[in-house]
Amino acid sequence: MSVQRRLILAFCTVLAAAWNAPAFALDDDPAKAPLARNEPRHHLLMQNKFVRIMRVVIPAGQATLWHEHNFDFFVVFVDGSKLHGDLTDKPAGVDVNAVSKSFGFVNYAGKHFVHRMHDVDSVVNHQLAFELVAARPYGFTVGDRSAAPQYKMELDNDRVRVWRLKLAPGEIADTITQKAPGVRFVLAGERLTETRPDGRVDEKNVRSGDYAWMPDAAVRSLANVGTSPLELLEIEIK
Repeated sequence: MSVQRRLILAFCTVLAAAWNAPAFALDDDPAKAPLARNEPRHHLLMQNKFVRIMRVVIPAGQATLWHEHNFDFFVVFVDGSKLHGDLTDKPAGVDVNAVSKSFGFVNYAGKHFVHRMHDVDSVVNHQLAFELVAARPYGFTVGDRSAAPQYKMELDNDRVRVWRLKLAPGEIADTITQKAPGVRFVLAGERLTETRPDGRVDEKNVRSGDYAWMPDAAVRSLANVGTSPLELLEIEIK
């Protein structure tokens, strides 16, 4: 290998190392922490008067910047990993084992909570999240899906109601009524159909990490028409 070739390869190696360096820097100051939606690893996907949906991606061995949460916050770990959180009021920080497909909800509204998250694992940490724009409930009445056993209600608080739906290939869920605006997060699957009472059928290709804002009340039955298991989280806001 020529000297010139070796120099070029060495220069490329240095650039790659710089590109993959941790996201925080020596001047990353918690006193100047931006709101989460303005932190570089929080990618704003959509916003309306109710929710602000974001995708958060932290590569293995890297971190977010210090950032502030000041809105009630729902997060699902599409791809989980081991995390370490730096906190302004706890020098030792906290360690979190974020399991893939698990979720959490935190009442951050009005709290100005500042932290920084490190992915201390060997795999990427991939999250989907949304903030509730208003500090108080909107006043929506959410649906009751207890008559559709395929839907498992996993959280019900003063801001959201959350169901998990798992369907094997070819399986059809019983009809449900969505009453309030909501969000759908896809955790696994390839293709689904939505059948309405008037017989209209919408077929959609999906994949892990997809999301959808569902603004209107609706009656529907979902079916897994793909060849692999389908898993969704559906959240109605209150």
